[in-house]
Amino acid sequence: MDEGWKVEHIDNVPPMKDTFQKGWKSVRWHMGIEAFGVNAATKDKGEWLTPVHDELKDNQDELFVVLKGTVEFSLDGKKVKAPEGTLVSVKSAIKRGVLALEDNTTILIIGAPIGKLYSPPDWA
Repeated sequence: MDEGWKVEHIDNVPPMKDTFQKGWKSVRWHMGIEAFGVNAATKDKGEWLTPVHDELKDNQDELFVVLKGTVEFSLDGKKVKAPEGTLVSVKSAIKRGVLALEDNTTILIIGAPIGKLYSPPDWA
């Protein structure tokens, strides 16, 4: 990234560590992004792209973008089906999880804390 920019296809983004879950794409790390968190995941039908969790600890807003396939969001227990091209924003207190409804489904996850500078989590 010597030029100050980088181009990459989402399918070619690797996980930051070999121990990360199958299908994880460490976008922030791979692209050299420092201002916000951004990752992606690709999974097959019936697999969780992200497990059910909240972001209360980091007080983080998240934006999910369905890049390929169809998913089912669990948003505080409510099921929301989302096809390719759908944007879903989620506040920190909401328990969220994303389930792939088709093979080779990919989502992009963008997040940052509210009211303070972004700092990568310990695991990333």
